[in-house]
Order: sequence, then C-alpha cells, then structure tokens
Amino acid sequence: MSQIGISGLNMAKTSLETAGHNIANAETGGFKKFRVILSDSYSQTGGSHVQMAGVSVDGQEQMFSQGMLKSTGNSYDMALSGNGFFVLSDASGGQKFSRAGYFHLDKTGRLVDQHGDRVQGLFGGRPGDLRVGSSFIDGAQTSKAVVTVNLDNSVSYLADPGGANRSWESLLSVYDSLGFRHDLFLGFTKKPAPPQTEAVGEQSDVADLWEMQVDFKGKKLLESPATLSFNPDDGSLNEVSPDPVLLKVEGKQLGTGAKDLEIALEMTGSTQHAGGFEVTRSQQDGSSFGTLTKVTIADHGRMEAIYSNGVRKLLGQVAVANFACEQALQPVGNTHWQACQESGDPVLSTSGKGYAGEVHGAMVEQSTVDLADELLNLLVAQRNYQANARTIKAEEVMNQTLLNQQV
Repeated sequence: MSQIGISGLNMAKTSLETAGHNIANAETGGFKKFRVILSDSYSQTGGSHVQMAGVSVDGQEQMFSQGMLKSTGNSYDMALSGNGFFVLSDASGGQKFSRAGYFHLDKTGRLVDQHGDRVQGLFGGRPGDLRVGSSFIDGAQTSKAVVTVNLDNSVSYLADPGGANRSWESLLSVYDSLGFRHDLFLGFTKKPAPPQTEAVGEQSDVADLWEMQVDFKGKKLLESPATLSFNPDDGSLNEVSPDPVLLKVEGKQLGTGAKDLEIALEMTGSTQHAGGFEVTRSQQDGSSFGTLTKVTIADHGRMEAIYSNGVRKLLGQVAVANFACEQALQPVGNTHWQACQESGDPVLSTSGKGYAGEVHGAMVEQSTVDLADELLNLLVAQRNYQANARTIKAEEVMNQTLLNQQV
C-alpha cells in the first residue's frame, strides 16, 4: 500500500514542478506551457486478482498552442503566427529552433537572438546567416526612363508658319556608371497648324503634333526631333516616334570617367490638355552611390537594407522550420528546441509557404501560460500530495495497530 502512496506523492511532486515551471515562465516570450501525462499502474494482473501499484508519470508534454503577439517597437524582432519555428545556428554550427523572436544585430552585422545564436535565412533553398553586407552600395547607370507630361494645347504660336516656337522645357536627372548625376533637358515644341481649308473649314490633325528634343550641356542628343501625336478628341497620346526614344551620351561628354550612357526614354501616358504644362511622372532606373542608413524586417520576414540614395536591397528572408511531430522536439533551455529522431527532420520554407506560419516584424509571441489555470493546478497538486501522504500515514497507523494486537 505504501508504494501506491509513494507513486501518488511522485505524481503530485511532478505536477507541482510542472505548474511551478509554467508559472515561472508566464512572461517568457515564445514559451510553450507543459502538461503532465499520467496513467494508472499495476504490478500484476490476471484472473480475478489485480495487484495495484498506483499511478505513473508518462511524461511532461509541451503544448504548442499559439501565443498572443505583442508589439515591441524593435524593428529586428519577429513573431510567428501559425506553425513553425525560427531556425538558429550556434557557435558550433548546430541547429536550434525557437519561437522567441527577440533579435538584434551583433557587431559583425549578423542577426542574432539574445543568446548570440545566429538567425538563419533561406538562400537558394539552403539556410545561412542573415546579415548586413556592405555599408555602401555602388551607383547604378540609368538604362531606362519614363516621363509623363501634359502639354498645354492652348499655347500661342508665331505668325510665321515656318517659325520654331520652343514652348516648354523639363528636366530629367539620370546617373552614369559611376553613380554621378547628370541633367538632361527635354524641350517640347508644338508644330503650328496649317491654314484652314475652304472645303473642310477645320484644322488638320497635324495641329496635334509636338516635337521633342533632348539637350545635354547645350548639345542636342537627337539627330531629328522625336514626335508626339495626340488624339484631338480627348487629348490622349496617340503615338511617339521613335518609341522608345533612344538617347546616347558619350563617356567623354560626361566628364566623370564613366562609360557611354545609353537610355531608352518612354513617354507613356502623356496628354495634351488645357491647364498648363506639367510633369506627372518622372522615373528612371539609375541611382547614385549610397551609404547604409537603416536595416529593417519587412513583411514575411524579409530583411532589407535601406541606403541614402533611396535604394532598398533584400538581404534575405527568414527561414521557418516545420516538423512532422513538434511535440517530440527536445527542449534545451533558453526557449530553444533541438530536433530528434521522433520529431523528424526540419522542413524549411519561408513565411506563409506550405505549412509555415506568417512572420510578423517588430513583434514577439508571448508565453502560452494562463496564470489562473496554473494557480489552480498548483492547488490541485498540493491537495493531491497531502491526500497521498495521508494514505501512507494511514498504512503506518494500521501496521502499528496490528503490531500492538500481536503483542
């Protein structure tokens, strides 16, 4: 009988330890609460006789339920909603897995957790350290530009039909192969309308033609001006010739030592309306030399570097690991787990892909411990301990009574 009581004391002790461990980690980010798995125990069974042995503790199982997400204000922090674990690499190259997304950059530019383990990203399907590369980025040569303008169709003209009337100029900034900025000037001239014909009494469609010339340092870049024709009914762009407009500046003209600059210029979406000349869009794909100003974790765990020239560079995307049996993962402390034969090998993907949950930046997942539940579990474990202790005490009293009777 005493063995039954002792098994109950061990069960209650394990329950007390489990509840205490959960309570102690109620504020530990990424912590998953434990529960105790019990089963009844028999030393011998068969026929009508059963030799009872009390209770056995089969294990303490972690419950991988979803914790609440909390904003931290730290742009390097991350939280997972749904399945999966962050992948970490320790100093020896071993893999660990965690739900605690308290991350920061170390002195080498690597993204690490509070214990110095390196956060892993996926690069061509393989894991590797997420880290900041160079603190600067080279300039990029402009190869394509898009300019959208409105050309005022109420402009007046010279009386001389053969005269030239430069109506308006616009500035387009571009970059050479070394990242130096250069300014091109786009000049637009509306071709005068021919005289009205007596038969028709209307102007020809030629009245809706504009010529465009591009100047660099006072030199024209086009042998013949490009032409833009507009639909007279609604002022929309009908045709640009040539399309795109090809611009070339020789390297010696640039004066920076850069190679020749060749740009394909498109005038997509341009219009001919009253109301004044206006540039509604001006974009080009070049950039100047830039220095690193900020590193952020964008949506879905995308680590990006932002440079002073406005360029955003993707450094990598955080890896998310999933397991066939996550309950079998081995806890190793520091809110880390390790894979084992029972858990299966990690299957790596990225945020929202396959079975992987979503990664959220500047947030962490809170502990799944419910303090009210654990305090109740603590009281129940304490009551069970006292009750099992009384069974042992009762057996002692019975044995003492038997001995007294024999004397």
